[in-house]
Amino acid sequence: MKKLIILQFLFISLCSFGQVEDDISPITPNNVSDKQLETVYITVDEQPIFPEGEEGLFNFYQKNSKYKVVRKEDEGLVVYFQIVIDETGKATRFKVLKGQSEDLDSMTQKLVNLMPNWKPGIHKEEAVRVVKNLFVKYSLTE
Repeated sequence: MKKLIILQFLFISLCSFGQVEDDISPITPNNVSDKQLETVYITVDEQPIFPEGEEGLFNFYQKNSKYKVVRKEDEGLVVYFQIVIDETGKATRFKVLKGQSEDLDSMTQKLVNLMPNWKPGIHKEEAVRVVKNLFVKYSLTE
C-alpha cells in the first residue's frame, strides 16, 4: 500500500513538471463580475480623505448614529469594518471585519451608506479604488 501511494505521488509530481507554459491560461470564475476583477489598491500616493478629515468622520458618526459614538481613547464597543473608496469618492463594498452585535454592525453599515463622497485616493496622478480599514466605537452607556 505504501508503495502504491509513493508511486502515485511520483507520477503526479512528474506530470506537473511536464506542463508547458503556453498551456496555462488565467482562471476566471463564472460568478465573478468585471467590477470585482478591477484593481483595488492598498497603498497609494495619496490616501482617500473624508471631508474635514478624521475629525469630520467622527462628527459624521456622532450626528448620524442612533447609538452614542465615542472617541478611540474612550471605553466602548468597537466595530471594525472595511470599505472601498472608488474613483469618484463613493464608499462601496462594506464588510464587517470584527463586529459586536447585529444592531451595531447594521448601524455601522447604515453610516457607511449615508457617507458623503470622500476625496478619492490618487496613484500615479489618477484617482483609483482604495481599500480602507476603519472602525466606529460605540459607548457602553447611552
